[in-house]
Amino acid sequence: MPNRFFGPSFDSETPSRLYALSIGFSPDTRELFDAVDADALDGATALGFPDAIRGYGALVEHLPVYALEIDAAQFPEDTRPAREARHWLATREARGDWVELRLRADPDGAGLLYESIESEGRPVTMQAEPLAAPTRDRLTRATRLNEHLAQRRTLRSVLPSVPIEGVVVLDVGQGSAAALVDGSGDVCAYVDLGAGVLRHAGTYPSAMQDFCLVHGPAVILSHWHYDHFHGANKTPQAQQLVWIAPNQKLGPGPQSAMAQAILSNGTLLVWNGRRPLRHGALTLERCTGSGQNRSGIAVWVEGPGGADAILLPGDAGYADIPSLNRGRPRRVRSLVVAHHGGAAPGTPPPDPHHADSRAVISCGLPNRYGHPLTRALSDLGGQGWSIGAPTSEIDDRMTYMRNGILGHTGLTWGAPLPPQACSCGCTIQATKS
Repeated sequence: MPNRFFGPSFDSETPSRLYALSIGFSPDTRELFDAVDADALDGATALGFPDAIRGYGALVEHLPVYALEIDAAQFPEDTRPAREARHWLATREARGDWVELRLRADPDGAGLLYESIESEGRPVTMQAEPLAAPTRDRLTRATRLNEHLAQRRTLRSVLPSVPIEGVVVLDVGQGSAAALVDGSGDVCAYVDLGAGVLRHAGTYPSAMQDFCLVHGPAVILSHWHYDHFHGANKTPQAQQLVWIAPNQKLGPGPQSAMAQAILSNGTLLVWNGRRPLRHGALTLERCTGSGQNRSGIAVWVEGPGGADAILLPGDAGYADIPSLNRGRPRRVRSLVVAHHGGAAPGTPPPDPHHADSRAVISCGLPNRYGHPLTRALSDLGGQGWSIGAPTSEIDDRMTYMRNGILGHTGLTWGAPLPPQACSCGCTIQATKS
């Protein structure tokens, strides 16, 4: 049974304490914590603490888990919550990634506590204390993914062997999901299976019904952020698939709960390799940056006859992808823009100026992050890509619904995408190219 965090929003008491891991930090801007109710966990583990995610997962399916966000940009300047948020962010780097958070409900608080993945969040005031070493060590052991590491031959065996005819970058709001399509129009793999979450849950388009699962596609998860896996809660049968995911440090809350949902219902194969993993048309490349965004998996999809690849970098920066930063950088045919058009260190690869070359941004409008950032659009323009402004009249390379039409964007190597033949009622057919 999935954790209640992944279900509809509900009302509950504000927890007094959380054990939390920082899973996203931007100086002067925001921080996101993945957390579990500390009192509930302490009570559930009074007789012993499991040392692996399989044991911890049996608990986390039923424990109250939360996300907690501090976002200085959401408050008017010179207000108390704005000052508190800026102070929090300015002093966070010295506190480490694991913390115990003490909370109280406060309508003018600088934090937002999310009790479900599609809730608006309630304002809280919080204090952070270093997590006691024994608790920190137990949580680190309990949430690690090491026992699910897969060998390269196992990973290759679940990746598609057929040629890939195109990639459909799906309109899932402020999130990321892309379907890899073969010559029969069948979805043979996904790169991320995300959706808009938390304050951006409303960006998920009403016309988006289900993902296509008819042919049992593998899911390649770029990294463990919610907006890259929440599609598997929108279409719960997706949890029964084979998932390839990077070996990253998980938080004790929703991230561990999702890992357990995949373990309980499907197959989780964790990749810890540093050398690129190649099979068929796909190359998986481990990114080298810090934090979950920048240390995940970038995916290259090679075209028919060895044509230059479509690059899907997830939220990694371009500087984090080794193939883009060697003496002879790997060339791209088309690009899914890094980090939804947000901050992405490094320089985008150049537009090769093929008639079918596209750079497409997967984001939802409006979003509180300001994606796509002006700087990201400028950097893309400097490399020859033309995205346009985020308006329905100009831009045709951003995935958001316009006039009731989903913004699914097809990327190909010249030939049109084959029509979908599954007849399963899914809504993933490309609506633009």
